[in-house]
Amino acid sequence: MSLPKQLTIKESLGELKQMLKKGTPLIAPRIRVLIEMKKAEETGISKRDLASAVGVNHNSVQTWRALYQSGGIKALCSHNRKGFKPSVFTKEEHAAIAGRQRLMLLLLIQKVIILCFRVIISLKKEIK
Repeated sequence: MSLPKQLTIKESLGELKQMLKKGTPLIAPRIRVLIEMKKAEETGISKRDLASAVGVNHNSVQTWRALYQSGGIKALCSHNRKGFKPSVFTKEEHAAIAGRQRLMLLLLIQKVIILCFRVIISLKKEIK
């Protein structure tokens, strides 16, 4: 069995925790890996132990360690995700859908009101 990979983390534990608070959910596990590595900086920590501590796959840990080693915190915190895909509907189509939804809701409310009146009328008949 090989020794755990030792990597010197340049940022302090306080800086890393601050980054964790400000970071996005996508970046948070990467920062948590650095925090665990910082805690075990003298002895080193295996990628499987890191993965277990953070709750990610050991291959992700390996990728993130390599990213940090090659480009530092900036490389680790960057990612290629652009966000959500643009909508396939035009604004006019969105407006039409919203209008139909409002109409359907009004029709449903109308049906509920009619049903309530029918129940009230039938209850009045039963009371007499």
